[in-house]
Amino acid sequence: MREVVITGKHERDSPSTEPGQAQTALIATPTSDAFAAFEATLTPPQRTQWAPIRASMVQPQAAPSAGSRSHGSLATPAPLPAWLSWQVQTEQSGGGTLVSYTLQNTGQVTVVLDLARLKVTTSAGSDVSVSLTRQDTSGLEGRIPPGGAESGVIRVGPAQGKVLISWPVVTVGTNANTYLVSQTIP
Repeated sequence: MREVVITGKHERDSPSTEPGQAQTALIATPTSDAFAAFEATLTPPQRTQWAPIRASMVQPQAAPSAGSRSHGSLATPAPLPAWLSWQVQTEQSGGGTLVSYTLQNTGQVTVVLDLARLKVTTSAGSDVSVSLTRQDTSGLEGRIPPGGAESGVIRVGPAQGKVLISWPVVTVGTNANTYLVSQTIP
């Protein structure tokens, strides 16, 4: 496996986003605009290193329109297929709700359960603070290979009423698919 590290500062014709900020934005929301902003921070040698990596990636999604909500997924998420099993147990604690979860992968492809895409909202659509403790069988945080599982605890901050957990699950490979864990917690 080849590792490419793209770092450093360079002079630009006009002020733009720093490389670290652009990279963070790209990881959080892989849109065409985020790719363009990140690529604008690269030096010519870095662009040469980046080109084969970029060519191997799934095409980015269009930037979300004003007022729309996006989970940063690569495609419109579909419901979980039968080969992905999502199980939860909830427990009230002094500071909110503890949601113990397990995602089992009995399929043929590796999937990614990315923390950056985890979203918890109230019934009114307001974001709720969360923290995550996870344990997986792959040794690579968030990656669940065929036959593997990830379990963990999502600590949901105080909220009035029910909350909705939305967590896109993305398959790894050239034909990446996005599925959506969607769970309402009382």
